[in-house]
This record gives sequence, C-alpha cells and structure tokens, in this order.
Amino acid sequence: MRVCNGKLSEREGPFTETNEQLGGFVFIEARDLNEAIQIAGRIPSAHIGSIELRPVIDLLERVRSAR
Repeated sequence: MRVCNGKLSEREGPFTETNEQLGGFVFIEARDLNEAIQIAGRIPSAHIGSIELRPVIDLLERVRSAR
C-alpha cells in the first residue's frame, strides 16, 4: 500500500519489489482490513515508500476461546 497525492494505492500479493527493503514494522490494532488500511495510510512512511499489511493472530485470545 502507498499514499500518492493523498490517495491510497493498493497492490495484491505478499511480495516486496526488489528495490524495496524492510525499514521496520508497526503493530496496529484494527477491527478489520478496511480499518487497518485507513490506519496504515496515516503512517508517514506510506507517503515516501510502501506499507505491507499482514494479519497477526492473537494467540492469547485463541487460547482463551478454546477453553
């Protein structure tokens, strides 16, 4: 995901172009993908690079719900 001229630009697929590299990571909490996209669009690096969104499983919540 990128932000260009104030508009979100999305791409499909879990990949990074060869000219890009990992510059860090940010954990965000969101209700769904749409909210995650909106939050990620406000991260400053989305304006100068790209943001890759990946879901994270809350293992503690899974253990609680399995009981």
